[in-house]
Amino acid sequence: MINPGLTSKLNVSPGVIQSFTGFRHQLTCKFTVIRNDHFRFSTIIMFIPPFLVRLSMARRKNRRKTQRRRRTQGINLVNAGELYLQTAVLTRGLGGVNPLSFFTGVEQYNKQIGTTGKGQMPVYSGQTSMGYNPAGGSITVPELFGAGSANAQQAQAQLIQNFKDNWFSMTVQTIGVRAGFAIGKKLLSKQRTFVNKGLKMTGVGSMVRV
Repeated sequence: MINPGLTSKLNVSPGVIQSFTGFRHQLTCKFTVIRNDHFRFSTIIMFIPPFLVRLSMARRKNRRKTQRRRRTQGINLVNAGELYLQTAVLTRGLGGVNPLSFFTGVEQYNKQIGTTGKGQMPVYSGQTSMGYNPAGGSITVPELFGAGSANAQQAQAQLIQNFKDNWFSMTVQTIGVRAGFAIGKKLLSKQRTFVNKGLKMTGVGSMVRV
């Protein structure tokens, strides 16, 4: 409501005062809206980063880990040869045979045809045969378990005795094999690379390498 005294002092009509009052009210409302919008905008800006952080963390948790596919490099013939020779040093020192014969029991031997003399010395035919021979001087894994006519206790005792007699030579030979292959790999690194490239070109590089 417009004050009559105010219009007389300012010497203006009540319509002018009413227009000014309406304009002031509109300006105050606009300022209030702007202030409220600014508060809302500041509030939104303040809460957006944590929300985005939580959202990104949730996506990372739900995201499946991508499994890296390991490329198969094939069998390394050089390493396989080194492993075979080191195993051969042990099997020959303990059992007197190669690794294949030591684990399977199949070996090459001279067939015995009888005995002679007072000491009953064995007589061999001179012809070699392949098969399981528990009566021979070698020691194999089947003999250690008493397979066939083998005496397990006697075979185990002989294996322990062979270890006591040959442990030093087996150690020296194992170190020599390892050192020889290590030096050979370094000296022939370029040749091995060339061979591996050739194997890849032929299509067998994924299965065999040197």
